[in-house]
Amino acid sequence: MKAGILIMAAILLLSPLTFEKNIDGNILYVGGSGKGNFTSIQAAIYAANDGDTIYVYPAYYNESIVIDKSISLIGIVENGEKPVIHGIGDFSINVTKNDCEIKNFRILNKGIKIYSSHNTVENNAIANIQGSGIKIYSSHNTISNNTIVNASLHGIIMIENGNSYNSITGNEITHCKRNGIGMGWGTKNIVVHNNITQNLFDGIQINFEDNSTISFNHIYKNSDGINMFGCKNITVKNNTLHDNSVAG
Repeated sequence: MKAGILIMAAILLLSPLTFEKNIDGNILYVGGSGKGNFTSIQAAIYAANDGDTIYVYPAYYNESIVIDKSISLIGIVENGEKPVIHGIGDFSINVTKNDCEIKNFRILNKGIKIYSSHNTVENNAIANIQGSGIKIYSSHNTISNNTIVNASLHGIIMIENGNSYNSITGNEITHCKRNGIGMGWGTKNIVVHNNITQNLFDGIQINFEDNSTISFNHIYKNSDGINMFGCKNITVKNNTLHDNSVAG
């Protein structure tokens, strides 16, 4: 009995130390007035290691960012203002490493490209984009609660072979010059609870997709609501479609 109590006590004492060691990374800051804060987001990424978190104060960051480490990039919201990333190259953010998080930014001029897996893009305002708002070349990503307005191509697009198991949820996509969401040549993608309106082409276009689910979306005032070609085993249910100019 005493031996059991001693073992349990040892586990309780040692477990918190092990847990903290496994999950804790360094915290870096961009902008603001703190000592040692970085002046550019890319400089902070260069200094970061896998598992670190970079917090970015509201300001205007005129740069294109490559995320090649497994980090969390979090915008600090002050008085309702988010930090602004104005892409100056082919993208505003290019994600090439797995297990990244991008949250609470305004993204202007160029969009986000994702070439890796198990990433989360959440609560960003993406507007006035040359090209597509978010372009996904990979699988197992979560794109949620973003607002995408006025992209010259698609709001969100995933059309490369192997685009599978992505979750597109709770996004507002409007006034894009092509499709709200374009997807194809993937499998088991989930598109749910999105508000898709006033895009020049289709609300959602799906080509040669297998076993994906389109549900609980509000799709209205586009050209077509949902347009599918060459697909198999697509589940389309509980969507609200109205006032699309050609077809639901």
